[in-house]
Amino acid sequence: GPPTINNGNHTVLVEVPFGTNVTSLVATFSLSPQASATVGSTTQVSGTTPNNFSSPVTYAVQAGDGSVQNWTVTVSFAANTENDILTYSLPGQTGPATINNCNHTVLVEVPFGTNVTNLIADFTLSPQASATVGSNAQVSGNTPNDFSSPVTYAVQAGDGTIENWIVSVSFAPNTETDILSFSTDGYNGTVDSTNHTINIIVPYGTDISDMTATFTLSPEAEARVSGGLQQSGVSSLNFSSPVTYSIIAGDGITSQDWIVTVSFAPNTATDFESYSFPEQTGNAVINSNTHTIYIQVAYGTSLSNLTASFQLSYGATANIG
Repeated sequence: GPPTINNGNHTVLVEVPFGTNVTSLVATFSLSPQASATVGSTTQVSGTTPNNFSSPVTYAVQAGDGSVQNWTVTVSFAANTENDILTYSLPGQTGPATINNCNHTVLVEVPFGTNVTNLIADFTLSPQASATVGSNAQVSGNTPNDFSSPVTYAVQAGDGTIENWIVSVSFAPNTETDILSFSTDGYNGTVDSTNHTINIIVPYGTDISDMTATFTLSPEAEARVSGGLQQSGVSSLNFSSPVTYSIIAGDGITSQDWIVTVSFAPNTATDFESYSFPEQTGNAVINSNTHTIYIQVAYGTSLSNLTASFQLSYGATANIG
C-alpha cells in the first residue's frame, strides 16, 4: 500500500509483502524543491540508489538553504498469508513424513504395535502461523494427541486465514513370526518361542495321521506347510512325523520355521491281548472285565511246569509274585 509519511515526526513507514528481501531495495522518492538526500555519505538518487532496509534507514535531507533534517524510513512486513505445515515427525517413525501441500495432508508411518493414543509431534509451520487441534493450541514437541484416527490441524496464517491439515498415522507391516498358541484336535501344544518348537502329547493309540490344527499367529502373519497355506481349525495334516510350519510375517519377507512334534503319552493299558499253551485244546477265554483267563488243556497234562505264550498291552510287563 502507499507509504505513511509523517511530516511532524519526519518518518516514513512502508509495508512490503512478507518474505521480501529488503537488503538491497531501491526507493523512488521526491523531495522539497532544491533539496537533496544522503544516507551516511552516499548521495541518494530516486529510482537508482539501493539501501539495506533490514533496520530503519536515516535519510539526511538538505534544503536549498543548507539546513538539514533527518528522516527515518522504516520498512515492515505485511502479515504472512501462508498456513502450511513445513516439517512433521513423530517418535519412532519409520521414515520421513509425506507432506502434501496440495491436499494439505501429512502421512506418517510408525512401527507395528506402536501406541498411538498419546504421541507428541515435532513440527514447523509457515512463519507467523499457529496451529490448533479442536480448541487445543499445538506446541511442537509438547502437545500430545490421539492418532488412532486422522487428526485435523487448523493452521492459521499471520493474516488470520486458516487451512485445515489432516495428519494420518499408519503402521508399518509387522515383522513378527511367532506361533502364539497351537493345538491338534483339542490337544494343546507346548510353545517354545526360543527354539521355535511345539510339542504335543496325545493319548497312546490316537490316530495322528489326519489331525486338524488350531493356532494363533503374530498379527498379519500366515502359516504354510510345504508351500500350502494353513488355515486354523480347517487344514489337516499327518503328524506321524514332525511337521515344519513356515511362518511368514506381515511384511511378506521375514519368515521363521517352526517344528511341530506330536508324540504319544505312555500306554496305561494293562491287558492280556492273547494267551496260549501248546497243550491247550481251544482258544483261551480272556475276560477284560474280571481280569481272568480260562484255558483248557488235554486231559492228563501236567500243570506243574507249563510255559505260556502271551501278548500284553504295548509297553506293559507281567510278573508272578
